[in-house]
Amino acid sequence: MTSFVTWKCTYSSCYSRNFKGSSIVYPSSFAVCRGGFSSFWRKHRRSRKFFKLHIEAHFQKTPESLDGGTAILWFRNNLRLSDNKCLDLVNTADAVLPIYVFDKRSLVRNRFRQQRCGPFRYAFVKESVEQLQNNLRGLFSDLLVEVGCAATVIRELCVRYNVNHIVAPKLLSPEEQEYEQEVLNVAKDLNLNVCFVWDCTLLSFEDLISLEYNDSFEAFHSSVISKGLPRHLDVDKQRPWIKPLPSGFKPSFAIPLPHLVNDLGVENLCTPYEWPFPEPRAVFHFRGGEDSAQDRLHDFFVKKNGLQLVAKLEDYSGVMDSSTKLSPWISTGCLSARQVYWEGYQSEQVDTQVANLWLKRFLWRDFLYLLCIHEGSTVFRDRTINQDAPEFPLHQTKANTYEFVRIEALKSWLEGRTGYPYIDAHIKELKTTGYISFRGRLNVSSFLVHQLDGDWQLGAEFFEHYLIDHDPVINWGYWYYFFGKQLAEKRDTIAEANKYDPEGFYVKKWVNELVLLPPPFCHEPYLLAEEEQSRFEVILGKDYPEPVLFPMVSKEIERARQLFSANLTQH
Repeated sequence: MTSFVTWKCTYSSCYSRNFKGSSIVYPSSFAVCRGGFSSFWRKHRRSRKFFKLHIEAHFQKTPESLDGGTAILWFRNNLRLSDNKCLDLVNTADAVLPIYVFDKRSLVRNRFRQQRCGPFRYAFVKESVEQLQNNLRGLFSDLLVEVGCAATVIRELCVRYNVNHIVAPKLLSPEEQEYEQEVLNVAKDLNLNVCFVWDCTLLSFEDLISLEYNDSFEAFHSSVISKGLPRHLDVDKQRPWIKPLPSGFKPSFAIPLPHLVNDLGVENLCTPYEWPFPEPRAVFHFRGGEDSAQDRLHDFFVKKNGLQLVAKLEDYSGVMDSSTKLSPWISTGCLSARQVYWEGYQSEQVDTQVANLWLKRFLWRDFLYLLCIHEGSTVFRDRTINQDAPEFPLHQTKANTYEFVRIEALKSWLEGRTGYPYIDAHIKELKTTGYISFRGRLNVSSFLVHQLDGDWQLGAEFFEHYLIDHDPVINWGYWYYFFGKQLAEKRDTIAEANKYDPEGFYVKKWVNELVLLPPPFCHEPYLLAEEEQSRFEVILGKDYPEPVLFPMVSKEIERARQLFSANLTQH
């Protein structure tokens, strides 16, 4: 368990201060800017000795106890009571004030002029906060929910209730580090103790940073296996409890949570949250909160022995139990990674191959966190974090031929009308429900970068807005590792579609225009001749768009069209 204290970066030296202790001055060689190494020292990130010294300077051990007093427990991405290291630490104080802050700055617009945190994600977080508040009230405590700047809210509460400590989980994204720095400045002014606790990965922080990185998941995975990790994980299964509220705090049970539209300004609240019934085509209906997460955990692992299903169905889209569907709860902290891993690992009838696959999935997640620790702000480069972010020119009036074609292709990808049904179906599912399978994410990402020559950062921003399970480290780390570093291979969209959706059930569910088409035409409608288009009531360019890459492959398409037309005539 590790805490990040505070930093004041200069060109010459870097000061680390525990607000109730003394300052330590490190030489300029260890100076780091917020978000990662300087450009000079990033070149030496592969030096394990340097990296270890950097981490030892950057993080400090969490104390065993807060030694009494009043503590604020600032909930962020740890919206649970069970297996919560922040709660364990804060319970060593005499009184605890739990708070959650909806920060409107998370709604800052990206280059598509979309709010970075979209309506699916915000609605899920609100449900999770509401359930956490109810669970805390069941323990004779409460959750104070505010809208505004976390540092401002915490400053007022510290003065009002004579707070001595602030405890919160440690996060890595640039804006979250900015919020942390604001809180650290408040703590410095008021002479408070601050602990940011690492509680977001399967492996402990000490184990994580001791592993091989070398820009390679394979090296990381081999290092984990060689060290026999994970060892026994301390998953707290005791009944949660919390110290009493500070003297003078009077819970007001009548105060509702902020309204997503009126109080927070969340735009384009999607239809599944406005209708009395959810989207009927959604593969799973997510509802935020720790109780909902535990229900899904029990249903998948205990009732269905789900790991065996995952091994058979993991690559298929639109299938209920092709994955655990627990990622939204993990990203908001309604479940810890430790809880999910051990629940699956201890399931009955799990063979060695499935167990290794299960471990590998969690190690991918841990690897992306380690990548962000090593690479720093490089992972989040070009990510817009202010109101003046430049809008991506989707409607340019003056552009050369290449730029015009590229922008039109990107627009078709964003709207799910590329002319490739397997891609369009996944985009429409994402925009309608906030969720798509990992196989779907790989395919739409590869299509954007490799087929349309699109910027991977734009794809990351698009995912950031729509994904209900968005985690900045996982999303941006995924795009950066596979596409920023150009490590991902180009995927054959048609081959993947025929392999993982051979009958076209998934495509037809989300692209209704193609419901009459048999395979393989449901995946390649451009193979239809004009008379066949009339027969199946799919006129290309009218009912369904022409392929966005049509000019580049016209000869091959025409040859394949003649072949399939001949086969259709024979049958």
